[in-house]
Amino acid sequence: FVRPGGHTLQMFFLDVGQGDAIFICSPSGRTVLVDGGGVPGYFGQAFEPGKDIVLPFLRSRGVNKIDLMINTHPDEDHLGGLEDVLAEMEVKQIVTPPVGPWEEKYSDFLETARKKNLTPVEVTRGGCIKFDDEVTARVLWPDKNRVFESSNDSSLVMEVTHGKNKFLLMGDIENQGIRALLKSAYDLDCTLLKIPHHGSAGSFDRTLYERADPEIAVVSVGENNPFGHPSKQVVEYWQKEEVLLFRTDVNGGIVVESDGNKCRVDTVR
Repeated sequence: FVRPGGHTLQMFFLDVGQGDAIFICSPSGRTVLVDGGGVPGYFGQAFEPGKDIVLPFLRSRGVNKIDLMINTHPDEDHLGGLEDVLAEMEVKQIVTPPVGPWEEKYSDFLETARKKNLTPVEVTRGGCIKFDDEVTARVLWPDKNRVFESSNDSSLVMEVTHGKNKFLLMGDIENQGIRALLKSAYDLDCTLLKIPHHGSAGSFDRTLYERADPEIAVVSVGENNPFGHPSKQVVEYWQKEEVLLFRTDVNGGIVVESDGNKCRVDTVR
């Protein structure tokens, strides 16, 4: 595996259709996979993002192990592909939000982990995940004392920091979770915002966007998806703010490189 070189962090938002998959390579070459795409059964979709997109991408880059596998929440379009990667590739450590409230959704994934002699580490607000000496992820959500009706609102929200650059990865958090998160004293200001829940109307929150105030916004979303994501309201907000908005349905894969001071963004179809 060829490291980026110097003090460069690479972050890849993979085009997995209607789902999330983010691959991160730290400056020291540590490999991190945040979600892996997947297809809910009712989609009737012919391809499997984990097997058909994520694994081939990793192998094409010479990646033969994942140092840290992170799942934001157990919805199929985030978790399904991770199970495929876990079954096929060496994984050193797994991180999840609290599994208890969603044990049934996690059952297949946890069984695969057990067969690999891996026990997921559960994290909640206030936790910290160290990628390497230069990159850390602060866990902003969920609160261990709050359980929502929707697993989306209990999504793992992380602020990944590399030098002066901050990447706010928000899973699928929606109205209830966002409102609860905004009550915290966290400074949400960031360089890049991964817009929650594929840019759905339910994830639109002006206060969140204003507090984040990113230079770059990313939406991971499927082309011609049946949900109408991203919502017109979300797209028009960023256009009005003149913030660079990248979408996997329009731009394909999105590659972000950070030197700790500035970011460069490329797209790959």
